[in-house]
Amino acid sequence: HKSHQIPTIRSFNDQTYGGSSVCRFDICQNDISAPEIGNMLKFSGTLTFDSEIQEKTKAKSGFCALKIEYPNKIDLRDFEGLEIVIRSKYQQLITFNMACESFVEDDIFQINIELGGKTEWSHIYTPFNKFTLTNRGKEKEYPRQNDSLQLESLGFLLRSSNQGDFEVDILKIIAIHQIPANSFRRQ
Repeated sequence: HKSHQIPTIRSFNDQTYGGSSVCRFDICQNDISAPEIGNMLKFSGTLTFDSEIQEKTKAKSGFCALKIEYPNKIDLRDFEGLEIVIRSKYQQLITFNMACESFVEDDIFQINIELGGKTEWSHIYTPFNKFTLTNRGKEKEYPRQNDSLQLESLGFLLRSSNQGDFEVDILKIIAIHQIPANSFRRQ
C-alpha cells in the first residue's frame, strides 16, 4: 500500500526523565544491496540504564525511540499485516509499534522483533492479529484486536536490555495483503 504522505519523523530518549541515553536518526543513501529502493532511515545511539535514577525518580531510564507520524490516517483494513525490511549490525530486541485511531488515548499495538546482528537485510512479516495491545508501556489486562486499522503512527523502541551502542537501518515498511506462510515467529 503506497501512501503519498510525507511523515514527520522524530527520535526521543530517557533524558526527559533524567536518563543519559542518546539517539538520533538520519535519512541516508542506501548501500548497493538494494539500490532500487532509494534512501533508508538509520536510527542509532547509545542506551544507558541508570538504576540510581530509576530508583530515585521512579522515572523511566534506558530507552530510545523513533516515531514516524502521518499527517492523515492510512487505512490498513484491506491488509493482513506489514513487511518491514530492516537490519542491525548488533544483536537487538526492538519493540515495533503502531498507533491507530482509537477511542482510548495512548493505546499502542506492539510486537517484538529480534535482529541477529547481520549486515544483510531481514524481511520481517508482522500480522496485525499478533500485535499486543498496550497503554503507556504496559500490556492491557483486557486486550482487544486492532479493529480500526486507521494508522496514525509507527515506531521503534529499544530498552535497557540492549545497553550500549545500537544502529538500526530501516529500508521500508509496507502493508501487505497476505503474510507468507511460515514467515512469522513471535519473539
